[in-house]
Amino acid sequence: MAGSGPCSGRGLEDGPQFCLPSLEVSDSSCQRLVEASPLRGLSPDTPGVSSRSWQELAAVATQLPDVRWLGRQVFMWCGNPKEDLWNDFTALHQNETTDLEKQEHRNYFGEKALRFGGVDIVLRTLALFRADERVGYHGVVSLFTEPLQGRARSILHYAARTAFFLQRENFSKHIAPRFVSCTGKDPDRLQLTPQQIANTMLVLVAPPQTPRKLQAFRLVMNRFGAFLATSVEDMACSICGTSTGWEEVFCNADIRGAARVLWHLCEDMGPPFPPRGRGSRCHAEMLLEAQHLQLVRPLDAFELELEGAHAQDPLVEENYSFRELVQRCVARRAFENSGLKLLCEAVGIGFHPLPEGPEEEALRMA
Repeated sequence: MAGSGPCSGRGLEDGPQFCLPSLEVSDSSCQRLVEASPLRGLSPDTPGVSSRSWQELAAVATQLPDVRWLGRQVFMWCGNPKEDLWNDFTALHQNETTDLEKQEHRNYFGEKALRFGGVDIVLRTLALFRADERVGYHGVVSLFTEPLQGRARSILHYAARTAFFLQRENFSKHIAPRFVSCTGKDPDRLQLTPQQIANTMLVLVAPPQTPRKLQAFRLVMNRFGAFLATSVEDMACSICGTSTGWEEVFCNADIRGAARVLWHLCEDMGPPFPPRGRGSRCHAEMLLEAQHLQLVRPLDAFELELEGAHAQDPLVEENYSFRELVQRCVARRAFENSGLKLLCEAVGIGFHPLPEGPEEEALRMA
């Protein structure tokens, strides 16, 4: 496992790469070892899992972890992949062995494993820390702060891992107890929910004006279940300083961006926006400013360098119109009745108020 190359560098041509040990036993023996471990249910060479074979997965499940397992990982995501900064943990620690009996090693390994490890490495790490013990320097929030570092690119890179731990069952089992049990002023003390984390990720990839940002936007919206929150109580402010989703979208007077966000949020015939995810009449008034604006734009030179020479604004292939935007907002109840009524009047569409408040809640509970 000793590294012979540079300890760090700029640009990983093949992306992050792990350096895992491997047991010299059959697949069936390895599967039995995995099923008897905290990694039960995982399979190698699947999205979000670091191990490429049953032999590696069994080694991760049974051996004491070593920080060198992490191999080469991006620690600073830049706009251009060629500019990403990375560390090679096998080279950095080639003459060292991780000793989890030492607190400094325990803190260092815990933090790096949560930041860079796949689902298998993370589960193995959590199994070695008590539920009331902080993992690493910042606790389990590192699982969710690391994907935010490079916005769209890092969110996409860690998508499968994030999806695994945001699943209700997995979050309740592996993450939530560590928020409840920790004390002091650690971030773990703040009880976060999968919904808050997803809602915060959504504003970080808005507005989705390039193909990659739209890919990340749809991932967070559809796979993570994010919505545009109207209250900071539905945001994970402890992992990323932010206001409400609606305020973030409209705060910079980027009305084109706000219209673009709502166009994609409402693009599918899904369920109505939840009451705590609907814009107010004030937001509708601001959106009216986009009524006669052209949203489609050419990508600038920097965006073309990142996305490819032939990339274009995602809206080029869509039949965007402000009237259609309003119709989408009505279909998904993106605003409160007062806001929808205002938008419909502006484009000449009839609007019939929908149940709101206690009446809507009674219908939902019926």
